[in-house]
Amino acid sequence: MTLPSTPIAGTANPNPLMSLAQYRSLINDIQSDDNDVVNALADALYMLSQQCKRTFPYGTYNENLYLYANGMVFPSATPIDHSMPIQSAAGIEDSNLIYNPATDGLVGEGSIIQGAGVWVGWFTPLPWMPVWTGVIPPQTYITYTGGYQPYQATPDLITGQTPTLPPLLAFILVRITFYLLFPVMLQGMPSGVKSMSVGGVSMSGSLSSMMLVDPQLRADIRRFTRPQAHAWET
Repeated sequence: MTLPSTPIAGTANPNPLMSLAQYRSLINDIQSDDNDVVNALADALYMLSQQCKRTFPYGTYNENLYLYANGMVFPSATPIDHSMPIQSAAGIEDSNLIYNPATDGLVGEGSIIQGAGVWVGWFTPLPWMPVWTGVIPPQTYITYTGGYQPYQATPDLITGQTPTLPPLLAFILVRITFYLLFPVMLQGMPSGVKSMSVGGVSMSGSLSSMMLVDPQLRADIRRFTRPQAHAWET
C-alpha cells in the first residue's frame, strides 16, 4: 500500500476537500493565481497524507494492510463509513463480507469496526512460516469506504456517512498551501527559492521544513497522525 491510496473508480466524492474560494476566504490570499492555488492545494494534501500516514478524501478503497496480532487492520482512509459493507479480499463477493451495515457487524458478533480499525480475524500461520519475526509480515486485503467529505459540505452534497473535513484539518491544509505559495514565510526564504540554509539548518519547501519553523503546525498535524501505520508495501 502506498499513501495516499486511490479510490476505486466512481466511488470518490467529485468535489475537492477544499475549494479555491474556501482557501481564499480562510487566509485572505488574493494575490496567488487560481491555477497555482489549485495545484498547491493538491500538493499540500499529498504532503499531509504522507506525514499523517492517512488518506483523507472520501471513497471506496482496496488496500493490502498489515494484520496485527490481535486480528485488527487499520485502513488509511478514515473515518470509516459505517453505512457501507467491508469485504475481506480484493474481490467484492458476498462470501467475503466481514461487515454488514444492516446489522452493524456480523450476525451474533456485534460491531467489527473498532474506531479506526477493522477486526478481520486472527492470523494463525503454519509452523514453518516466520511471521512476526521480521521475515514475512502478515497481511490481508480489505475493501472498505471511508475518508472525509469536502470542507463545509452541505447535507445534500454528502454521498456517504462520514463527516466533513474538520476545521482544524482545513486550517492545516491552508497553512501548508500558503507556505508552498509564499516560501518567503519560511524563515525569510526568498520567493521562488526552494531551499537554503538558516542557522545551519537546511530549509526547503517540504512539509518537514514547515513543521520545523512552525511549532503550532507541527503540534496540529500530530493530532491527525495515524498511530497504527504498519502497511504492507506493494
